Amino acid sequence: MAIDWQALCCKEGIIGLKEFLTKPLGFGSAAFYWNEPTLYRIRLRGDGWLRLFVVLGAWALGTGVLWAMFANNIHRPGLGLGIGLGATVGGVAAVLSFFRRDHVSGRVRVEKTGIFRYRTYAGLSASGWAEWQEWPFDEIDGCRFVSDESLEKQFSVMVLAFGDDREIVGIPAAVDLAKLKQYLAGRNVPIKDVKGLSVEFTKKLPVAVGPIVLAVGLVSMISGFLFFQNARVENVAQQRPELPHQVEQVAPVIQAPVEPVNVAPVPVAPVSVPADVPQAIGRKLPEIGAAGGFAFESVDGQRRPVIGFHSSFGQWAGKQWIRHMEPFYEEEPALPNSDRVIAKPGYAVGGLLLDTPEFVNAYAVIFMRVTGDGKLDPADSYTSDWIGPKSDKAPQPLNGQGKAVIGVHGRAGAILNAVGLVLSD
Repeated sequence: MAIDWQALCCKEGIIGLKEFLTKPLGFGSAAFYWNEPTLYRIRLRGDGWLRLFVVLGAWALGTGVLWAMFANNIHRPGLGLGIGLGATVGGVAAVLSFFRRDHVSGRVRVEKTGIFRYRTYAGLSASGWAEWQEWPFDEIDGCRFVSDESLEKQFSVMVLAFGDDREIVGIPAAVDLAKLKQYLAGRNVPIKDVKGLSVEFTKKLPVAVGPIVLAVGLVSMISGFLFFQNARVENVAQQRPELPHQVEQVAPVIQAPVEPVNVAPVPVAPVSVPADVPQAIGRKLPEIGAAGGFAFESVDGQRRPVIGFHSSFGQWAGKQWIRHMEPFYEEEPALPNSDRVIAKPGYAVGGLLLDTPEFVNAYAVIFMRVTGDGKLDPADSYTSDWIGPKSDKAPQPLNGQGKAVIGVHGRAGAILNAVGLVLSD
């Protein structure tokens, strides 16, 4: 009969490798040495799926929140970055769910003087990441064994008693329990076989925790995705260049003369507006710039004309932009870490030139002479130097057409996204 030596060698090699990986290994003076089964404490509790739901829910929650945060950015990161950064939230949840001190396994040695275990786990301090435990035989009040058949698992456990304290140790199936019991009994350790474990080692997470966290995470993820997509469409629409307005020629409509009808006037009672109701101040010119940011408005309640601006600068995407633009209405010294532009005596702000390659990169102020009636004279004007680094893009004008400028409005966050003027009405 022919023998397939190649198949036989492969089979024998696999069997030999399995025996090498599963048999208990001697280590120095240790009578027994083994690695505890992976996550055996969670397997005893039987709530691994619940903990996995918590991890996935935390990942989805972090991803949804990040997508919602990305939505307001012009140079927004992609969805993939949100998923990747959201994984850090899931990673923290995984550490807390699976790798705390009460969940991890270790390396166990049984020597002539006692039982030793070394393990590492996730802790909050540098000293809390590693633990070396030593249990001398003469301090062990009792040792209870629960076999793999009783647990219906592929491993056994022993519970060591020290007065009112209990410590559980996982034992892989490759360890000979009979020899281990015999060895411990020879060291005067009280040995007892039991059928089950106490609640402290088998208590599960509440069943509702996993599904609730997962549901919250999915809702956050779906909401963040929809917010990201809708905000993206809105931002693209806001950045779309204006199309030239076409005026449709409409034929004049000829109406027949209508006989006048005498109608008695209807008396109308005067309407009074309470003094404490805030009234709108000024007329806003459309803002120029980019989408995003939070709306702001800075207007003088006395409707005084603006005579200058304080400006500070910020960095975004590796470039410098205007961060802040604050109007003032009377002579003021320059503020720390800011630039100041101010009108000559007898002049006030009448408009702006804005450099907006994406956001507000720089601006120049159009100053006009103040006339006797408080209006501005566009014929007598001058333009300031540029505040901020001017790009090659053609500037966009904001002109009040002789109306006094009493404030500014726009949108800003870490930098100034867009700005417009508020004119006196």
